[in-house]
Amino acid sequence: MNSIEIEEKLTQNGFTGKDIAAMRQYLGKDGATYPSLLGELRGRFIVSCILLAILTFVWIFYIFNGDKAEVLSFSFTMLLVIPIFYFMTPMKLGFKAFMFKKKL
Repeated sequence: MNSIEIEEKLTQNGFTGKDIAAMRQYLGKDGATYPSLLGELRGRFIVSCILLAILTFVWIFYIFNGDKAEVLSFSFTMLLVIPIFYFMTPMKLGFKAFMFKKKL
């Protein structure tokens, strides 16, 4: 399949023009192909979900077992880290790649 056919298939499966344009930028930087990029985005999404789950469990642990200062400091840290984490890891593209690969 060439890139035009893959882009059409991606569009049919929920990717927007903006998403495909962002993916083209990633392709231009590394010289990768769409299938390899989709696999990498899927892997990043899975790892990001695991890390977010760990941070959530630690936060819940502090809520039940920590004192008020620990809960407040970890909550403040989470408020700073999660948006940075979300924007540094393309979670939206990763989720779409995860769902696309799951359908295949």
